[in-house]
Amino acid sequence: MTEIRVTDRAENYDNFIYLEKSLREVFEVTGSDKSVEREGGRAIFKVFCPEDIKETVKNEVCDKAAEIIAVNYKYKHLKEHVKAAGLTAEQKDIFFAGVIGADFYEDKKYIYETLKGFYDIALDGIYNFRLGRIKEKTAEIVRCIPSCFTEGQLSDFITFLTMDKRNKVYVDKGMVFDGRFRRLKRSTLMGRKEPSVVAEVLIAEGGVVEVDGEIGETDERYLKEFFGSRVYFSQKNYR
Repeated sequence: MTEIRVTDRAENYDNFIYLEKSLREVFEVTGSDKSVEREGGRAIFKVFCPEDIKETVKNEVCDKAAEIIAVNYKYKHLKEHVKAAGLTAEQKDIFFAGVIGADFYEDKKYIYETLKGFYDIALDGIYNFRLGRIKEKTAEIVRCIPSCFTEGQLSDFITFLTMDKRNKVYVDKGMVFDGRFRRLKRSTLMGRKEPSVVAEVLIAEGGVVEVDGEIGETDERYLKEFFGSRVYFSQKNYR
């Protein structure tokens, strides 16, 4: 068996719960085992997989670990350095999700390519010493964001960010799926216990949104506001 390790500061332990849940099917199919623990101020995620499929399993681990950096690390940086006075806490998270989603897949690919060279991955170390491009880009975004925002400016900003996106995203009874009908829960990396419909759509770089089944009035209002004619509601659900 081959061991693959992902470690981080203990305060980021919840990120590894996301990692474990996201990879559960991979572990079942490949006959791999895993553990999540705290030790010496570190959160440690261990995977034990058969030798002959170690590269496949490692690549899957790196794929989800890249999401942790692309969403959670970027979110924490934005939350610490962006005031966005004038917005509620919920609106700030929508704003941050929009910023994260503006370059999510590009960032994730770059991070993934860096991570996949390792079997022992220290996320904080790699972020601090090997992902300077990501850190600098995030810092540059922060420098360009005004200290005050109105709700109208938020709407204009998110609309602008999504207007050229082409990804189709599906919302079914409050659950969000990508174009290959894979359930998305990346917004939980923003410290949420449950996924946010609007945040998931934005992080997935949604450009067209199809909604089936009931969703919350606030989610519906924001989707209509941000996507306009690019959001489609099933006839039975449309208000």
